[in-house]
Amino acid sequence: MTRAERRSYWQEHVTAWQAGSESQAAYCRRLGLSPMSFSQWKRRFEREQVSAVVPEAGERAALVEVQLADEHTQEPAGITVDLGRVHLRLAREFDAEALQRAVSALRDAGH
Repeated sequence: MTRAERRSYWQEHVTAWQAGSESQAAYCRRLGLSPMSFSQWKRRFEREQVSAVVPEAGERAALVEVQLADEHTQEPAGITVDLGRVHLRLAREFDAEALQRAVSALRDAGH
């Protein structure tokens, strides 16, 4: 099997697993796949997705001015962080713990 064929094989399995409802372990058991190989390919695809939208470590993100809406506008005030192709919008009452988990997941996927 060529490198491209192997990549396509695992991409199809990761996509099929994501579309289903069973656990990764159950999916691998059912199809006789190596759970370790599945995990490695899944992480590789996740890293590629993240690196497609998050600037590389060597690049510097530009800071942009953020204006918060005042209390008299129709839209609730919040924070928007613009990193080029990545836009992070936080409502006034955002969940700080959920944000911390999301940032950690992105950081882990990028390594």
